[in-house]
Amino acid sequence: MTLFEIRDEALSVDEVTAAVAHQSAGGTSLFIGTVRDNSLGKAVSGLTYEAYPAAAEKMLARVADEIAEKWGLDRVA
Repeated sequence: MTLFEIRDEALSVDEVTAAVAHQSAGGTSLFIGTVRDNSLGKAVSGLTYEAYPAAAEKMLARVADEIAEKWGLDRVA
């Protein structure tokens, strides 16, 4: 199971967790990042992110293949 999608709306922690949960899994690891209020002493007023969805999803699929090959994990989101 893999779930890779570039979206305009906020991600759902519950959806991602459900995508990787399995009775044979010993644990689930999830990273949630937040934006700090400063960077190197300068105030952060906003973030801008640009992506090419098709290229990004293709790269994420390659990463999932590497994860499966190297660590045997096949449920990645």
